[in-house]
Amino acid sequence: YGEEKYHAVCVVDAEDQTEASRSGRDALPGVRNALSKLADRYSMSILSASGSNNTLYSPVGLYHTLTYLERGAGGMTRDELALFTEGEVISNLSDSNPTLFIDTDNQDLLPLFVNALIVPRNNESSLVPSFSVVSGAKFYTSIYSASHAGHTQIDLVLSGRKPSEVCSQWADIDETSSPIESMSLLQSLEVSLKVETDALQNGSPKGSFHSPDGMVEGVPYYLADAIAARNFIVDKSVISEIQVAGGSLYLILPPEGTRPEDLLEKGDVFSSLAILPPEQEHSSVHFPQFSITDDHDWLGDKGITEIKQLIAKDPDFSGMMTGSGLSFSTIVQRAAIRFEPSGSSYKGQSSPSPVIEYNGPFIFVATDEYGLPLMAGVVRNPLR
Repeated sequence: YGEEKYHAVCVVDAEDQTEASRSGRDALPGVRNALSKLADRYSMSILSASGSNNTLYSPVGLYHTLTYLERGAGGMTRDELALFTEGEVISNLSDSNPTLFIDTDNQDLLPLFVNALIVPRNNESSLVPSFSVVSGAKFYTSIYSASHAGHTQIDLVLSGRKPSEVCSQWADIDETSSPIESMSLLQSLEVSLKVETDALQNGSPKGSFHSPDGMVEGVPYYLADAIAARNFIVDKSVISEIQVAGGSLYLILPPEGTRPEDLLEKGDVFSSLAILPPEQEHSSVHFPQFSITDDHDWLGDKGITEIKQLIAKDPDFSGMMTGSGLSFSTIVQRAAIRFEPSGSSYKGQSSPSPVIEYNGPFIFVATDEYGLPLMAGVVRNPLR
């Protein structure tokens, strides 16, 4: 599906806790090795609409590992969770990142929801802050749906039951049974950014876009004098900040001879946005009209069948899970970003200068009102 590779990890439900309880934390190496093999076998990239070259990244980790282990002395620490995921996700989450807390009132079972996907393979840059799910509060008494600034929502759906039915059964759970028969994580992300422009009134200007495939002619652009932005230069990259929909849209144009991927590999794209200096130059920006949508079932029936077959042949995994049931969730990502022209920002006002031309591959980052990234991507050819 593309060049950006991500870990794909299945969801495991151990209905019979006997073996896992005996093993306790000693079982972690076997689980970790099995998951590592799965990750090596199944590499996936986040798709954008119609197989586009525009790559869409989600701010929420889509695959989670679910297993049950005995709480033991003190249970699982944050460092042990980092070890469980090879330290790739849990260990690099900062306290400022949004966290969904889930806990258990049952002292003998510890559900581990481990964020194990969104970090790219080969130690490339971590693109967007992820939701981590760690020990917290009131797991058995409520389903926690998290929404942030009206843009991002996570729902935990258990066995297709209504939340009220699940909660009522959780209240009577005993230490020998598992309340979860199967789990699916639905991640929906809908972002609509309104850009104030008079492009529709005066007709969209056409321009050229220098894509990796060569120059693309006839690309519709937003009018340069209709979009106001704060302009920064950071390490020779031009960054424009546009205030939209209560948040911000950042456009990052790499210096000549540098690809967007080169900037992303440095791993400091988002940290640089958080510490932009207060002094800035206001400018107009001229960028192509583009939209990206995504609706992708990460596993599907074929993927689930293949993963089950792989697990059945793996002694590290199948041996430990003897007598336990395995079920897999379907995980669907839906995301959209689009621009809605709705009048001019500069009616009756003179346009600022200079004009920043985004006529080559660039990075875009949409943030909410608190500055947390909602979506990020690379525009290589706005017409594809």
